[in-house]
Amino acid sequence: MSKTDNKNCNGWISTSEALPPLKTRVLIVESGAGRSMIRIAKLLGQAQSGVWYWSAQNTASRVTHWQPLPQLPNDHE
Repeated sequence: MSKTDNKNCNGWISTSEALPPLKTRVLIVESGAGRSMIRIAKLLGQAQSGVWYWSAQNTASRVTHWQPLPQLPNDHE
């Protein structure tokens, strides 16, 4: 994915372009049933069918985008 593509998606990475490291917590966009949700999830692995499994995924939806979690606030600065 080019920097231009990533900029146009506000930091979201399409799952068709790249996937996060396994078992790393990330933000995901989950789409299905006419709505989209943002959740925190981990990519758990791939089934023999080729479908990827996420820790927080609703089975009736699909994960379309992801991005790393932001840094925690530092109130001591």
